[in-house]
Amino acid sequence: MKVAITSVFSNLTYNSKNHRGLEATYFKQLLEENGYDVELVGKKNRNTAEFDFYVNYTDADWSSYDAVFIQLSTANFFGGQVGEHTEPIARALAGYSGKIYTLVNDPRIDFLDPVKVLKRFNLIQDLESEWAEIIENATYLFPGKDISKFLGRTPKNWERLDWFTYMFKHRMANKLDNKQTNALFDFDAPKKEWDAIYYGDNRASFREQQVRKYMPHSEKSLLVGYKTKKVPTTFSKKMEHSVLLDTISKSKASLILGDAEHLDNVTTFRFYETMASDCLAAIQIEYDPNMELIQDPILRKRLYVKSSKDVENLVASYSDDLIARQKAELRNLFDRLDITFKITMFIRL
Repeated sequence: MKVAITSVFSNLTYNSKNHRGLEATYFKQLLEENGYDVELVGKKNRNTAEFDFYVNYTDADWSSYDAVFIQLSTANFFGGQVGEHTEPIARALAGYSGKIYTLVNDPRIDFLDPVKVLKRFNLIQDLESEWAEIIENATYLFPGKDISKFLGRTPKNWERLDWFTYMFKHRMANKLDNKQTNALFDFDAPKKEWDAIYYGDNRASFREQQVRKYMPHSEKSLLVGYKTKKVPTTFSKKMEHSVLLDTISKSKASLILGDAEHLDNVTTFRFYETMASDCLAAIQIEYDPNMELIQDPILRKRLYVKSSKDVENLVASYSDDLIARQKAELRNLFDRLDITFKITMFIRL
């Protein structure tokens, strides 16, 4: 079977520099491991020119795909301009007769109707019924337990597929075979510069409440990309992803916090990024209330936190032994993963 991965609003990327690029890279690999021939469809540029499997939207033969996977994104039109790929891809999907899947990965990003989004540009207004049908009948793929908690609604068709864990398992595959590896990322165990770290956007009041509850008040606590006047810490602007990973390993503990939609539902990137580093994961208890992620009894007592005082205690208990246990725990978690995916064919009426 031949399938495509595409994106309507943001151009589809294929790299390891950001989460969208990582998702496309490893979701393609997941599909190929399950026997599918995969093409990526978007606006081809210098970053994707070398890849034969990346097809420019003007050259895509949509009728050749047995299924299409849509990577969701926000509808940001910089400078008031619609991406040149957006309307052609939206029209192509409206006329597509195969199965459509969508990748649900962020509670802030639902499956937006392009007809409604592009109304102010007077584009694709003739496709209202086609896109209403796509959004209703598409199969929503979700890496967590409860998609209704995540989106605030329950799609007609949805399946659980934990590609987040798959991504990080395979990203670290070359490290996992070496039990003596100090870090699963390519870092020499760096000198610690920070006691606690948290990185992310100022998303909403709920996340602000979590940061206030769990972040120790100290100049040795680092907030990356997250500004708040309520928690006295050291602030840093956003970093390149590779620099951020290095900074995590220069910290003793990293806060594993989530939005309300994530808690006891989705295991997010920051969990894996921290577990693979030389930094201890300070997991807010609401994130995993039944302690399903961590099996090691010593780590269970240490890593799950209920207050900033618990985070301070975790920082004080930092040791090479706990780091070794944490990495062993991550390997065990990956060993428990058995992910397969089969496409059920149907034709939209």
